[in-house]
Amino acid sequence: MVGLDFCGAMLEEARRKLALVNEGPVAWVQGRAEALPFRRAAFDCVTLGFALRHVEDLDPTLREIGRMLRSGGRFVLVEWTRPRAAIPRWLFLGYMRWVVPSLVRLVSRNRRVGALAAYLPRSIASFMSGEALSRRVDLAGLEVIDTRSYMLGLVFICVGLNTSAGAERWEPKPRNRESEAATSQAGERDRAVPIAGGV
Repeated sequence: MVGLDFCGAMLEEARRKLALVNEGPVAWVQGRAEALPFRRAAFDCVTLGFALRHVEDLDPTLREIGRMLRSGGRFVLVEWTRPRAAIPRWLFLGYMRWVVPSLVRLVSRNRRVGALAAYLPRSIASFMSGEALSRRVDLAGLEVIDTRSYMLGLVFICVGLNTSAGAERWEPKPRNRESEAATSQAGERDRAVPIAGGV
């Protein structure tokens, strides 16, 4: 498993949190989503959580994800999206723009926390709807096989499948503790899963 973020401080925080839960080995890599530092067809699955709207260029990022996936590999995206219905959109964005920053100011004097509370609703308001996002995933060459919308369209899940004939075909391999240990020691990434997160 591989975790990636462009920010070194975020990687350090991820290492700290992973140590608390004592999960399996993860290779942490610093890099940009638009130019991922991995070979073609390196992964069976790529996940991205609440981070796509932070990238500088969305379409090259989606193409990079497709490049890394083996044929039959899956891309699972979870993201805040702008609700299409007017009333839920106004209610949520109004709550995030005025109520949340006021509450943050009451409990914290940290300017960075206040700036984050102001940035979050702006980033969601300027982003696209779930339907538009799924079209962009499809246009990047990943066949959308499942979409789900939650919280009146505020949270969107999209699953894309790499059906490229030119990609290396993924075949399940028997798993046991000896082979997993050997894979970890050799530094192989054939079954690794890049993970990125945001707010």
